Amino acid sequence: MSKTFSSLLLSICVVFSSFGSLCQTVSAEPVLIRARSGQEGHGWLFGAPQDGQSWIVTPAHVVASPETGALEPFYFVDGLGVSGECAKPIPCSDNPKDTLADKEGQDLAFARVVIGRPDGECKSRLGLSSMGYQAAMLKAQGFLIVSMFQTSAGGLPLTLARHSVDSFGGAVIDFKPVGTLPGGAFRKGISGSPVVTEIHGQIIPVAMVLRINPDTGVLRTLRFDYIKEQFNRIKAKEEGSPIAQTTSEGIPYRIEYTSYAPIDGDLGASTLQQTGCWGAMANEGKKTVELILSVNKPGMIDSIEIQQSETCGSGPLHFWLDQRVNDKGNWEYVRAYEQKEKTNSSHRIGLAAPRQLRIRFDARNPVFIQGIRLH
Repeated sequence: MSKTFSSLLLSICVVFSSFGSLCQTVSAEPVLIRARSGQEGHGWLFGAPQDGQSWIVTPAHVVASPETGALEPFYFVDGLGVSGECAKPIPCSDNPKDTLADKEGQDLAFARVVIGRPDGECKSRLGLSSMGYQAAMLKAQGFLIVSMFQTSAGGLPLTLARHSVDSFGGAVIDFKPVGTLPGGAFRKGISGSPVVTEIHGQIIPVAMVLRINPDTGVLRTLRFDYIKEQFNRIKAKEEGSPIAQTTSEGIPYRIEYTSYAPIDGDLGASTLQQTGCWGAMANEGKKTVELILSVNKPGMIDSIEIQQSETCGSGPLHFWLDQRVNDKGNWEYVRAYEQKEKTNSSHRIGLAAPRQLRIRFDARNPVFIQGIRLH
């Protein structure tokens, strides 16, 4: 392993304690995924080169229903601790099965980000060209798997175990760990984690972990150039990507960001714009859950209506409202509100749009809300 690569690996391990630094050090966008079933895994957040839309790629089995096998919308948390949601994933199960890579690629799924990363803000991509990878793999001096689990947060060194020979020059790669690993380092949720290496003095993503052999610890991965080809194939057939819907009642708005931990009964924050059920609790170490709404149509925002019902309501609510003109400005406190009954209640705002609103709910107890309307 080269001295340069060793120092870069050390740099990643040091800065990974603050996940935001990783995004700058590795130009990476690994995310932690939580499926509707509660299963956890990893994914790669990237911007589509065709139009800048935000997407996540992950192994399909991570976000599949344990009962039916159907792929389901899921939650994610990025390196800065911002949570978000994805629409129903698109599987790669209909691609040809001519090579080992094609067969392994059956476990790929791509999902459109609907909350958490606006289009155009994802600068990461899905890797080099195939020829670039073939040349880089010959010069690579070492590899590292990036994990966002607390038991293995940071980088863990790997060595090449085997790679297949196919039209991509070895798109299926097996890696094995180097040395003694910390307890719990390689757990089931490692699926979707990126493997990185040094190329021209920079750390770049090489492959994504599909699964781990529990007996040998060997990791089966797919190179990102192959994953990119599969995404381009899906993108070419796409007939309009799903985005967060705006409600037909009241003033249209978009949910830009969320910060909360989902709980049983939660149908996702995006359902607040229709009639659903948002069930949330505070992230560890926090006392509130947050939503950031954007209103782009000019006009007055007179009030905000918080909707609760007997089937989706947590009773008394206490929340705070902040506002700013756009995402470049500083947040300014507006006022605190109380909603004593489990019902639909309107609260005065009196602000002109375009504007962003940040709502912070007291979450010392779980919060359940059926809908949010602006009038």
